[in-house]
Amino acid sequence: MMTSLEEFRLIKWKHSNQSWTPEAAAQQLLLLLH
Repeated sequence: MMTSLEEFRLIKWKHSNQSWTPEAAAQQLLLLLH
């Protein structure tokens, strides 16, 4: 069962992924990790 934060991230990723390139998505992940 996902937490609300995980659900929010998944929904945000799904919406954003429609316009993001793989490179942009990877860069965003790097920003989240730092």
